[in-house]
Amino acid sequence: MTPGGLLLRVVLMLSLLLNGLNAAFNSGCGS
Repeated sequence: MTPGGLLLRVVLMLSLLLNGLNAAFNSGCGS
């Protein structure tokens, strides 16, 4: 795999994790 592809996968995984954490935090503390 190319370094660029690996970096892209890492960024995508991190963004998915952040989205999940943000959604859980909003549903837990928002309402």
